[in-house]
Amino acid sequence: MNKYYLISMVCASFLVVGCDHYTTKMAMMEPSTSNIGSIAPAAGGEMSFSGYLAHEYYELALQEQNINYDYPAAKNYFTKAEQLSDSQMVMLDKVSDYQIDQADQAELIQARQEIEGALQYYAIPENRYNLAKAHSRFDCWLDETEEGKEQSACKVEFIQAMNSLVDVYGYSEEDYFFDFDI
Repeated sequence: MNKYYLISMVCASFLVVGCDHYTTKMAMMEPSTSNIGSIAPAAGGEMSFSGYLAHEYYELALQEQNINYDYPAAKNYFTKAEQLSDSQMVMLDKVSDYQIDQADQAELIQARQEIEGALQYYAIPENRYNLAKAHSRFDCWLDETEEGKEQSACKVEFIQAMNSLVDVYGYSEEDYFFDFDI
């Protein structure tokens, strides 16, 4: 019987070591905790749009994982952060992919159209951070609405980010045809 116990323990250890769970990858991506590593560039600074977006999704994943204990949402956000880190762009979630009441759908569909338009119209360097914030908070707002939260913090942050966008009027044509990831 001792031989079977040993064999089962060896097999179990291989299973645990071989697991490819998102939390293992998420832990490896955690930023440095030194003081110099925690200094973030100002909005519109050194980071690209996809860099800001990856950071925002990573922060949402941490919040869902460690505070809200919403593991499916944490995995969704982490997967998006990971894709962005691998130089793949991510799309906004679709309202139809969530179980949302008909009354809430119209507002979310309109918000999705607004952020899609803003990603085209407000594509200037000064808007990188706010566009990334609005993009990530829209997906979070969908999740919170599906969960039935009365007060959506992500909705508030989405609206604040959208209201903080710098208008392209007053810029020359060369200024607002900007590739975010240069």
